[in-house]
Amino acid sequence: MKINNSNHIHATCVSINNNGILIIGKSSSGKSSLALDLVFSGGKLIADDITKIYLKNNLLYASAPKKLPSGLEVRNFGIIKVPILKETLINFVIDLSKIETERLPQNRTIEILNTRMPYYKCCKL
Repeated sequence: MKINNSNHIHATCVSINNNGILIIGKSSSGKSSLALDLVFSGGKLIADDITKIYLKNNLLYASAPKKLPSGLEVRNFGIIKVPILKETLINFVIDLSKIETERLPQNRTIEILNTRMPYYKCCKL
């Protein structure tokens, strides 16, 4: 999988224990719900729904676009205030629009702005 030629993507980003997690997926796939769970576990929101991605010192970073509301949009509740961090180094990507079918999947990567990142599909619950 590859994402290039864009610095704003349809994704949510959270940093937990200094690990930047980029959450991608179709609309209503649960990106904000997962982000809320991660925030409740001690994470900090970087961006919800639209994430700015860029290279800094040859590493992939994420931040919120300037016009994005400063909070997390929770369906049927509105925008709620959560701890926010200005930017984070992205350590891996979770794709909520793909279901993992293998019990012990091989390591996968995704290319974002010519940078390879560990890539995980959603598991069935």
